[in-house]
Amino acid sequence: MPDALFEFEQRSSRASELMPAWRVQALAGEWAACDQGLTEARDRARRFREEAPELGGFEGLIWAVEQLMAPLEPFEGAALAFRALRISPTRP
Repeated sequence: MPDALFEFEQRSSRASELMPAWRVQALAGEWAACDQGLTEARDRARRFREEAPELGGFEGLIWAVEQLMAPLEPFEGAALAFRALRISPTRP
């Protein structure tokens, strides 16, 4: 688990670095929610790594993964909004 948490923190940090590339006014709300989600996910991973809760087996592991992934849910809505923005016809 420690190696997985380290990798999760590294990759979520990289995702934060890439966030400005898709920051557009039309998606400001979605962007902010995703940015906050990445911060929360990294914070949770750090707490899991530092405090190392007793997971008690497979069900505990599933719970931990859900806790880490939950803050990233805004990315689903952002992907849909971004896709809609890209395919919507431009108006003069």
